[in-house]
Amino acid sequence: MKYLLRSCIFVLFVSCVSIVSAMMPTARFLEHIGGEDKVVEILCADPFEQGDSFDFYHYAPFFRNIIAQENDSFIGYHATTIDHLVFQEFIRATLEVRYGWVIPEDFYFLRIPGDPTYNIQGSKEIFKRFGRPEYDTNQLREIVFALVDTPLHELTGIHLQWNSVSDKAINRLYFLLLHFAFTMPNMELSKNQASAELEELILQMLPNDLKKVQKRKFLQRVKDFISDPTEDTRGEFPRIYRPFDDTDEDLQKIVISLNVPLYGNIFIPSESTVHIFANNCSVELDEDDHLDRFFVENKEFFAGISIDHVDEVYTWLKSQLTDKSGVILQFFRDSTHTSFDLSQIFFPCKYFGEPLLGESVENIIKHEDGEWQNWTIFSHPILVNKELRLVLTNEVSLNPTAGLKIKEYDLIDPQTKKELRSRIKLLVKNSLKSRLER
Repeated sequence: MKYLLRSCIFVLFVSCVSIVSAMMPTARFLEHIGGEDKVVEILCADPFEQGDSFDFYHYAPFFRNIIAQENDSFIGYHATTIDHLVFQEFIRATLEVRYGWVIPEDFYFLRIPGDPTYNIQGSKEIFKRFGRPEYDTNQLREIVFALVDTPLHELTGIHLQWNSVSDKAINRLYFLLLHFAFTMPNMELSKNQASAELEELILQMLPNDLKKVQKRKFLQRVKDFISDPTEDTRGEFPRIYRPFDDTDEDLQKIVISLNVPLYGNIFIPSESTVHIFANNCSVELDEDDHLDRFFVENKEFFAGISIDHVDEVYTWLKSQLTDKSGVILQFFRDSTHTSFDLSQIFFPCKYFGEPLLGESVENIIKHEDGEWQNWTIFSHPILVNKELRLVLTNEVSLNPTAGLKIKEYDLIDPQTKKELRSRIKLLVKNSLKSRLER
């Protein structure tokens, strides 16, 4: 009887685990975090006191409808702006009217297809182009020397003597400089710890005849220099610590971020899909003038379409909007296509986009629940989720026939959306007619 009871308990446990693992990502996330009430508590708070809170109940039906669409082909979510939606509609209309493309409704143009910028092989090329450089000891010496010796010479006219400094000391000094310059939540040392050890190590390298007063001034100068150096003096510093920094302009052009659960990273507004959606903001287009910029930068593709006409459409749309929110994109892989592997264009990553090379995309989608962590900027533990990055390639990501499905959701009235498409198509047709008549 005892063994039978144990067997029943084991079977029940395995069944519960199987049910949880079989849940779709957002349902699994809600199970892990403590339900929708916990999400409401977090989203209606204002963690950074920067106006990032919003009324969850206003968007709840909208969110629930999106979550209900998750299935076995689901991949993740990205949020962008109404501006970007307008830009996308111009791309769609141009390809349909001028080039005769037949574009499925469940596809969204993240960028203009065919642009040489996106002639990228995929994730492997991104790793190679933006990966962390490997330095030998001599190269490290040059970097550390520039970061420490330059402010010393500016202050005293004296140069450091590096011949007697061991390789071990160089590596430790480099480690401390990184921690001093880039205080991030998950680093091994706090800024104060790094600062104290940095002072001690540097003092040992200074000439004995340097007066104490000068030493103090020098240490402060080093701190100022490292904390806010010019780009040319810090050199490769950012790439060493955070090579895949999402704020890197070149990387932003060809990679976009995805949360797998809709509510992923809700403690961190800059990483949260629903925060970005509710505030109509994104790295792609978050200011009115960015819409014009996209058309100016792509004059050849949008030839004949004046910026004034684009602005007229955008101004009209804004006058019709009743909600300040943006757009949510939901990504799927078409199960009938086998032309690409998920790892070809997606890669798992952590905060700020650094790849998790030991993880598979499928594992993140099916099993990632998040991890409770203590960050110094919060007074309480927060749930941090691993993310995905999508590499924008002409072959797959920007190709509506390659098997990637992208569903777009917004709170624009359907009739207004229909009118928006009609206005944009008419503009494209008129621009094509004008060109042909010349």
